[in-house]
Amino acid sequence: MNIQSVPIVVNESNPYKRQGRILQLTRIAQQKSRQDLAAEVGVCREMVRLWEIGDRAIDAVMLGRLADALQQEVRVFLS
Repeated sequence: MNIQSVPIVVNESNPYKRQGRILQLTRIAQQKSRQDLAAEVGVCREMVRLWEIGDRAIDAVMLGRLADALQQEVRVFLS
């Protein structure tokens, strides 16, 4: 299911910021804009930005949608 199995290491103690940074790195690696990703999962571009900087938590349902849109397994974002 995933495009590439490259482990992402993020040195961040805040879990929201760590998850957001993983989201951002995965999105950029796939050359998707925030707008592209937002449209795929049904939110606005600003919400993607807030997730990426760790200002908003990503709920379980949305995490599944993001994983599908980025062709990753959910566990990638939980490491």
